[in-house]
Amino acid sequence: MGRTECNRIVNFEGGPQGTRLHGQMLSVRITQALPHSLRGEAVLK
Repeated sequence: MGRTECNRIVNFEGGPQGTRLHGQMLSVRITQALPHSLRGEAVLK
C-alpha cells in the first residue's frame, strides 16, 4: 500500500520480496480506479 502525491491510497502487489519496498519511492502503474482507492502494479526496473 502507498499513497499518491494527492494522498490517494494505492494498493499493489509487492511480490515475494515486498518487505524491501517498505519506505521506498517507486513507480506504480494504475490498473483500476475504485471509489476510495486505486489499484496498481509496481513498475520495478
